[in-house]
Parts: sequence; C-alpha cells; structure tokens
Amino acid sequence: MRDSSESNPIPEELRSSHLFVLVGRNPLPVWVAARLLLQENGQLYLVHSPKMRLLVEHFARRWRERGGEQPIYVRIPAYESRGIDNDMAAHLEAINAGSVGLNYTGGTKVMALHAYRAMERQLRRGVDGPIFSYLDPERLLMRFDQSAHLRDGAAPIFVGRAALASLSIKQLFDFHDPRELSERTSFQGMAPNPPALPVAQAIAALHATAAGTAKWRELSQKLRRDKDLTNEAIGEWPAPHDAVGQALLAGRAPATTWAELIQAKVWPFKSVSDLTAWLDGAWLESYVYDLARQLREPLALTDAAQDVKAQFRQYAIQADVAITRGYQLLFISCYSGSSTNTATFKLMEAAVRARQVGGDEAGAALVCMSLTPSAIEDDVRIAASEDRIRVFGQPDFPQLADKLHQWIRKCMPQ
Repeated sequence: MRDSSESNPIPEELRSSHLFVLVGRNPLPVWVAARLLLQENGQLYLVHSPKMRLLVEHFARRWRERGGEQPIYVRIPAYESRGIDNDMAAHLEAINAGSVGLNYTGGTKVMALHAYRAMERQLRRGVDGPIFSYLDPERLLMRFDQSAHLRDGAAPIFVGRAALASLSIKQLFDFHDPRELSERTSFQGMAPNPPALPVAQAIAALHATAAGTAKWRELSQKLRRDKDLTNEAIGEWPAPHDAVGQALLAGRAPATTWAELIQAKVWPFKSVSDLTAWLDGAWLESYVYDLARQLREPLALTDAAQDVKAQFRQYAIQADVAITRGYQLLFISCYSGSSTNTATFKLMEAAVRARQVGGDEAGAALVCMSLTPSAIEDDVRIAASEDRIRVFGQPDFPQLADKLHQWIRKCMPQ
C-alpha cells in the first residue's frame, strides 16, 4: 500500500503506525482515514460497537482485497464509558513502540469522547502520539487536534481528491453490505455509450424552449397511447420533430415500421412499448449521462455510471446517473415532467439515497422540466438539511452542460 505526496497529501509525521478508527454506520470515513493516515506496514484497528460487527468484518475483507493487512477488531460498548475505557486500554497497553493515532469521525458521541480520553491517559511512554484526527464532510478536510504530540496542532488538509482514497462507484457500494451486495448491483459504466444517444440529443435540442418542450411532450404521450403503432411507418415527422425522426430511423427509409426498427436492433429496445416509453421520458437519462461523461477530464472525475441499481437488506437504491470525484459521491435524478410534487419527491429520494451510500459528503441533483426549479430546491434543502443539492429546470436546459459543470465544481471542491 505504497503512497506518495501526489496520491496522499497527508505528511508522514501526521500518519501513525498504529491507527485506531471509530466505525459508524457509513464505512466511507473509515476507508478514507485508513488509506491516508496509516503508515506503510502499519496496523489498523477498527473500533466498533457490537451492532457493527458484520459491517466491520465486511470492511476488513474489502480492505485486504485492496492490499491491506488484516485489521485488529476493537469491540467497545456504544454508550458505556467504563467499558470503552477498559477495552481501549487493553489494546493500547500492548503497543510498545511506534506512533499511535485516533480518527474519531465515526461511532457514537460517547464512543468518540471516551476513546479519545482513554488514548490520552493510557498511551505508554516511548510511544509517539496520540495524533487525533477528524474528517470534515462539508469541506472534505482532514482536521488534526492539538495534543501532547502536536502542541500547536496541525493545519487542516484537503483530501477530497486524494488518489489513494479515491473510489469507483462500485467500490463505494461494495463497502456497505456484507451480504453479497456486489452480486445484486448493476451499472452501465463509462465505457458503453448511453442508449440511443443521437436520438436523446435530438430530443434535448427541442427542450431549449418551453414551447418545444410542450410539443415534444404532446407527441411522445400520443405515441405511448397508440395501441396500433406496431405496423405503422415512422414517417417523416414535421418540424420541429423531424430531427428526432431522422435520428430514430438511423439511416433507414421513412417507411420503416416501428416493429421493423425493433427487430433490426437499431437501438437497444425489446419492444415498441419499450421504445415509446423511452421517448416519453427515459431519453433524458441518456442525455444527462453523456454530459457527465464529457466532464470526466475537465473535472477529473473518478467514475461515472448510468442506471445504478442496488438491493440492500432493508431498501433498494436506483440512481439515473452517479459520479464520484475522489471519494465523494453525487447522484443525478432525471425527470422529463414538470409536476412539482413528483420533482420534489425524486430530489428528496436522490438526496437521501446518496447520503446512505456516500455519507455526509454526498450530494444530489435533479434535472427536470419545471419552470420554477428553485422552489423545489428550497423545499428539499429544508427537509433534507442538505446543502449539496441542485435542481435544473427547463430554463436551464439551453446551458445544461455548463450548469452541471458549475454545480459539480461548487459541491466537489478542488
């Protein structure tokens, strides 16, 4: 697990050969602290309550898969101060040399307080430390407390894009559930093209104006309602829909029927109803995912994926578009309608699910056709207590690529 100043901004003097990390419900801070604060060939200690046993053991397996040594499990009570003190002391007394650190981002407040105090009292002479640290989720900073080892403290260090702690979307999901989550999780990653992208781009061009949005909505819903569409020719659609029709035909004659288009596998749809449903709304996901892919180099994104689906023990997660930058996660939900209630629900769900996977560092956005996106944004910001949220409505569509760029830059610091 070698690192360098380029991949790990934490200087050697702030890393520990014995690193204790408090484990909470979200394993992301544990991963970041362990990767950045543990010295090469050092020993990792996972400090956890009994309820976190399965998560801790699962994390340890993933840690070993990434090249780490087997961590030591330190099981302490979640709320009993005497038990925390005794359990921490038993492990600290066995350390005779090296340096010791404690990252107390996770766990309960009682765990953090008494583990901190135990380390202050119990550390043996001749052992360097303790070095106390905390991962700031708002600014993606690793903060260091004053201590006997750091009498003047240490300046916070930005770690949001530290290469050593960076995660793909699948890796981020894989840390969470010990019950074979990876086998139930599906992604369309960076490599494949979004489904029917030329058609999605042609439809998106219509949405530069509110009038064009309304006309496309009227046509797409009519297509979905037409029960006899299978044997009809696609035809040459009148302006402003002719560009969409040509993209849909992909070079075939206008007399091509909808059923023939499906049979020829020009686009990845299994039936006419599947295709018309995509035209009615799912095209937006293809379009937004393509914009996210285009931002990979300009914004140094770590990963981007479309249609992320995962089944946890008590809930399921579906994200239209997901990206990571370093270890930070963003979900983007896509909704081609304009209903305020539906848009609010979709943004709320995206914000909650993003935080369930990506912790307090995560954010969420909604791309929809609302004419008043800021009102939806304000409602969800209050309800979700989430600063990293954004709604892009129909007025944003002509400059959607630039506005996505600006939002990601704002909520994913440099």
